[in-house]
Amino acid sequence: SPLLISGDVHMSQFLRKDCIKSIDVQELNNDKTKPHPPKRSLIEVTTSGMTHSWGTSFSSQPKHHTWPLWPYSYLVSRTFMTMCHFVCPWNEIIIRRLGQEEAMVGRGNGLAGKQYYLGLNFAELEFDFAREQDSTSDNGAVTVRIFGKKEDEPPKLEAR
Repeated sequence: SPLLISGDVHMSQFLRKDCIKSIDVQELNNDKTKPHPPKRSLIEVTTSGMTHSWGTSFSSQPKHHTWPLWPYSYLVSRTFMTMCHFVCPWNEIIIRRLGQEEAMVGRGNGLAGKQYYLGLNFAELEFDFAREQDSTSDNGAVTVRIFGKKEDEPPKLEAR
């Protein structure tokens, strides 16, 4: 599956959209007897927020990260983004359920539930080219991990 890497949204998330080729759609519209074309997943990994994030403060200005504004900006940022997820949910966000073995769903040490994290974060991509050539493996050739601020913690999000 194609993998997009994006940032500058002050949070991290895993998104997935199942797509079909436009030529397959045209053929399907012309001939109704044809079976539906196969879908191909498009995966987006968003990571940004090494200096500030929606979980810490909405602003990169130092005055919003010091007393007395820091507690207020932290509360406003986290509350605003949490409400946005309820009011206008992202339908493409990957949801990880414990014990689920579907490809490109957060596995390992990642959090269960919707695959987004509002805290300070950075991403690590691990490419396994030997696995890509092995046709019996369904895990993919790329592992993506989103880490938080503390160095000894396991990844906040993880997917293959």
